[in-house]
Amino acid sequence: MARAAAALCLTIAVVTVSGPVRAQDAPLWQCQQWQDKIDYYTDLRRKGGSVRDLESWKQARAEYEEKFKDAGCRKHAGLSK
Repeated sequence: MARAAAALCLTIAVVTVSGPVRAQDAPLWQCQQWQDKIDYYTDLRRKGGSVRDLESWKQARAEYEEKFKDAGCRKHAGLSK
């Protein structure tokens, strides 16, 4: 009984320290690819264009940001480039 309790405490401690494991975490290369697209559409919008173009680029950027966030890519922030 004491061993089971100790094992449970150890498991909880390891999970707490390492954080939750997400099954959908994307590899670094995929996160970088999405970040490159986000940067691309950001640059296009900053340069300007028609209202239609700006809105299209805004939507495309938002889609890549959502993929980036949903895949847990924040953990890769600052690791590449």
